[in-house]
Amino acid sequence: MPYGNLVAQAVQRFAAMDDLVEHRVTIEEREEYEPHIMAGGVIYAGVDYERILRQAEAEADIVIWDGGNNDLPFFKPDLWVTVIDPHRADHGLRYFPSEVNLRMADV
Repeated sequence: MPYGNLVAQAVQRFAAMDDLVEHRVTIEEREEYEPHIMAGGVIYAGVDYERILRQAEAEADIVIWDGGNNDLPFFKPDLWVTVIDPHRADHGLRYFPSEVNLRMADV
């Protein structure tokens, strides 16, 4: 999630720890991105979702789009996966958009 100058942060790519410094990320962003980078993952962030998706598609065979916070996807996924918290399983059918995610999911 970009903060600050949204024009400059339209599309961000993080594949190395130095990228976090280059993009001047916040502490919150660093906490979110570091584990994935350290595991060898590449992360895209920003506010121009179409450009982010196109750039990620050009680089990767598989793109995992994490909506987070029960968001709905911005793009029609080829495979819709929904994961629920086992400690709050009933929430999936009681709250929006959790129920939508469960009903639309392929997995």
